[in-house]
Formats: sequence, structure tokens, C-alpha cells
Amino acid sequence: MKTMKKWYAMFEDRSLNCIAYGGFDTEDEAKAMFGGRVSYAMLIPDDRLVVYPDYRTAKSCIGIGLCGAHGTGKTTLANALSQKLGIPYIPIDASSVFLEHKFHPSDKLDIRTRLFLQQKILAKAEDIWFEVDEPSFICDRTPLDMAAYLLADVGNGELDKHTQSEVMDYLQNCSNVTARYFDKIVLIPPAITFVEREDKAAINQPLIFKLHTQLLGILNYLDLPYKELPKDCMELGDRMKFVEDYLEVNNV
Repeated sequence: MKTMKKWYAMFEDRSLNCIAYGGFDTEDEAKAMFGGRVSYAMLIPDDRLVVYPDYRTAKSCIGIGLCGAHGTGKTTLANALSQKLGIPYIPIDASSVFLEHKFHPSDKLDIRTRLFLQQKILAKAEDIWFEVDEPSFICDRTPLDMAAYLLADVGNGELDKHTQSEVMDYLQNCSNVTARYFDKIVLIPPAITFVEREDKAAINQPLIFKLHTQLLGILNYLDLPYKELPKDCMELGDRMKFVEDYLEVNNV
């Protein structure tokens, strides 16, 4: 029987030496992995894949992601669970990326600017997740949130083909990065009382509802394992118990 070969993205890691990820039909697809931050691409026969372990298997790190629109209590819940479960909370500060590039999270942005900023946020987040050296971690933001925020700015106006292609590539990258770092996802719905914060996006309830429904659609479209927090689960203790029960059932 003929041995098949696939292209794999290869990159150097100081603790794991050489890691392979993928299994693509073309060299370009392999090189596009990890936001293009690969050392080289290599053709690997199927019967030698054991020599090149999957990145997630090698890291053996369980990522727990809380996703949802801003103002839904993700950060408070992530912090509380971190302390209760004794696992590190990994914050992703998207607002700092906006400020670094002279924007504010509440600014109304055209799709090109939004895409630029979301690409920067995803790259920053992936750098942070990559450096996690713990058996498990919890985070109050996932790449799916980033995808939802980008989609929220895609209006009814016509987009040129180049922009359409870039948007779709970004959405695919969000999907890839989610699968790479997150094993369990909990969707936090808009339920608690909203609190305005100067360093966050403005509280816009229709937008928050739109983001929530988009996240539901993305999760179901990608067929990812997730659990949605019940809308009547508003007390912090009840929210913690819901997530803990979900993780316990899944032996996390």
C-alpha cells in the first residue's frame, strides 16, 4: 500500500524542540498555521507521524475558555474559578491593543480597521496562550469572541474580494486557534446587570445580544464542545457551581 504524505507546519519550541502541527495538502497551508510564525514546512509520511507529536498533545495543557459579549461577567467568573480551582487565570486585554494603536474599544470602526485590530488581538492572545506552562488554565476570552466582534462590523455594504478573503481567513484562523488551545468552552449569556467601564466598549444592549447570538451560531456551526450558562444563573456562586459541574462531568 502506498504511503501518503502531508505537509506539516514545523516550529521550534525551547522546551519541546521541534513540533509539527497540521496535515495539509499544500506547503502554503502549512506555513499559514500559527499566524505564519513557523520555522519551516515539511512533508511527513503518515507512518512516521508518531515522531512528530501534535502540539496540543505534547503540551498536555487543558484550556477552559469563557466566551461571551462584554459586560456579561466573564472576568469576574474566571477570577473566582481560578481561585477556587487553583488554576491560573490568563487575562487577555483587548482594550490595550486598541489604545496602543490610538483607538478606543467604543469607537465605530470600518471593517478594514476592525480586521487590523482583531488580527493584532488574536496574535497577542496566541503569544500569551502559547507561553502557558501549567496543566490547565482559564481565560475570559477565546478566539471565537474575536470572530464574533469582527462579524458584528460586517454590514450589508459590498466588500471587495480581497477584504472578503481576509475576513474569511481570519475566521478560519480563529477556529484553528480555538481548537489548538481550548478543550472546554462555556458561553456566558447577557443576564446580569450591565456596568459601564471607561476602558471597555460601551454598553449597547442590542449589540451585546447580536454578539451572543453570533457566538451561538459559531459554536454550533463549528460543532465545538461547549455549555451555555443558563440565563437565570446570575449569582456568582451559582455560576461557579455550573462551570465546576460541567468540568467535573468532563473529568477536567
